[in-house]
Amino acid sequence: MLLFAGRLRESVAIAAEAEALSGGDPDLGADITGFSSYCVTLAFSGAATAWLGRPLDGARVVEQAIEIARQRRDAEAAVWAHTMSVWVHDTLGDADPGLRHVRIARCRSSSRRRSASPCVAASKHVDRTA
Repeated sequence: MLLFAGRLRESVAIAAEAEALSGGDPDLGADITGFSSYCVTLAFSGAATAWLGRPLDGARVVEQAIEIARQRRDAEAAVWAHTMSVWVHDTLGDADPGLRHVRIARCRSSSRRRSASPCVAASKHVDRTA
């Protein structure tokens, strides 16, 4: 979790390497992890990109991750992607979409206990900044 350690450039570089190694296949390894690790890595990369001063680029990457999760019907990856979207929208100073993503993440995580902590963290973050 390089993103949470503040190692933003490294987070983006590792995501690019993961994309190259996986060929951009969101299903690779999902049978082992239970979710698309590619999608989650992409979402984290988007947040890191936003925090590196390119919030619009970061938002596009996170939206790509959300779309992958939606297409795969991947609740775990969706929660992470929507959580990263909350943080990216906060960086953009755009609370309304961020709140929408909190609601989606809360809804998705209710059936997935493993995802509760990023969802709760995102909602507390938006609640503080709204």
